[in-house]
Amino acid sequence: MKLRTKTTLTVLILTLFMFSALQIITYVTLEPNTHRIETQETIQKIEIAKNLIEYRTSDLEVKVSDYAFWDDTYEYVQNKNEEYILSNFVDSTFENLQLNCVVIVNNQIEVIYQQEYDLGASIKYDIDRETQEFLIDCPHIWNFQYKDNAISGLMLVENKPMMIATSPVLSSDKQGPIMGGMLFGKFLDNVELNRLNSIVDFNFTLSTTTDLEMNEQNIVQELLLSGQKNTLKEQNQSVIIGYSLIEDVHSNPSFMLTVYNERIIHQQSILMGNVFSLSTIGISVIIGLILLVLLEKEVVKPMRKLSEYVEEISLNPNYSVPKLSSTEEIDIVSNAVRDTLKRKIEGMLEVSRIVAHDLRNPLAGIRNATYYLKKKYSLLMDKDGQAMLKTIDDCVVYSDNIVQNLIDYSSEIKLYKVKTTPKKLVERTLSKFIKPNNIEIIDETSNEVIIAIDTPKMEQVLTNLVTNSFDAMQSGGTLRITNKEMKKLIRIELIDTGVGMSKAVIEKLYTPFFTTKSKGLGIGLSICKRIIEAHEGKIEVESTEGKGTKFSIILPKT
Repeated sequence: MKLRTKTTLTVLILTLFMFSALQIITYVTLEPNTHRIETQETIQKIEIAKNLIEYRTSDLEVKVSDYAFWDDTYEYVQNKNEEYILSNFVDSTFENLQLNCVVIVNNQIEVIYQQEYDLGASIKYDIDRETQEFLIDCPHIWNFQYKDNAISGLMLVENKPMMIATSPVLSSDKQGPIMGGMLFGKFLDNVELNRLNSIVDFNFTLSTTTDLEMNEQNIVQELLLSGQKNTLKEQNQSVIIGYSLIEDVHSNPSFMLTVYNERIIHQQSILMGNVFSLSTIGISVIIGLILLVLLEKEVVKPMRKLSEYVEEISLNPNYSVPKLSSTEEIDIVSNAVRDTLKRKIEGMLEVSRIVAHDLRNPLAGIRNATYYLKKKYSLLMDKDGQAMLKTIDDCVVYSDNIVQNLIDYSSEIKLYKVKTTPKKLVERTLSKFIKPNNIEIIDETSNEVIIAIDTPKMEQVLTNLVTNSFDAMQSGGTLRITNKEMKKLIRIELIDTGVGMSKAVIEKLYTPFFTTKSKGLGIGLSICKRIIEAHEGKIEVESTEGKGTKFSIILPKT
């Protein structure tokens, strides 16, 4: 496993550990405290809503008492003076007192005045008979135990919750006897509930227990069976709902108070947990990045350079030694590797130079002896003898090429650049070849681009590439040579239709002494690569088995 991978895994494990520990701490400490605070807050809001409804009901009780304990009302119940109604229960009275219903009865609980008022539409209308009978048939609200005994609470009127307050009718000095009763009513409709919600700054509703949905019916049953006053349910991550049963004036649990409490504390705890988690991850990532940067700078990059150096020096014995690292430990390793490679490469180059030098002398002797035999005795030899002399010459030339390659490989490349064109370079190279009959050469290079090159060395490169193309097209084919301009670069391409190469061969293509041929040392392409790189260029290859190969030489333009 790579060191970078190990470091990354270590940082990830550390991050996971810290994240898990934070989650456990949050679950053990923060969540229970948050739940406790939310519960207290929701119950407190339930009590606030109840108290507000009780306050509005008590306020209605005060209003009805003001009208019931009045001489004019006392006289109206006795003589039914219509002037009293016309003067006191006009539209503005209902508007100012915020009343939906007024009922006056005598001691026999007979209705002597009734009026319902729509506050939204500002319209009066009579209370329907069914509602009148319902109000009259509730003896509890008309059963006054003593003179100034007012009764208030909630009732289900017209299938809606209504705050009602009743009071005995007495004179202004609260003297009797009681002449009847007066009722003021105010619907707890959506308009009124919205007004109350704006006062307490949270949302609550009041519904009849008969109009609840199935899940809320189950909550009513739960409260009745358990005897609890309140119960809480989590609606989602944003809202927790509190439920409480409200009794009517007959002490029956007829209404359900529903309070919606925004889970601000819960959301803040989630936000805090997320901030802690993100901070943990962020800190871990920063630490990891710092470690990776240090690792990349002080270990990985120097080791990669060392690897590239080892690979490059195998291709180019004269490759200069780079500065690898400022770290003492890496320097020790790199210096040891460099010194070892340097000794081995120098030994190999020295052997190559000695072999080349030692072989050239006998080859020169063989070449001179062959020349002497051809000049002195060629006329006396038959065809077989002359053929043997030609074979000796060919072998000497072949051996001399090998010796020259060894010398080129073991020597530093020095360039003597002149200006020329791709066309002239290709023509000079091709002029040295005897073209096989089954191979077509298409030269599409131009004289329009000027390049500065060491002509003999670049001809050596092209000669090597053309020879390889011919070898790859033993059964015939086409060699196309073109050039393309690329901003400040020139690209010379040699495209053949030969047998192509596999990926495995391409990977080792420039490795010294690697060859797929039966002849040669396998250093030709390695020397070509060194020559091109000495020109500040590069060589690329693309090949498909069975289709052909394309070599690209990229050089700077003048």
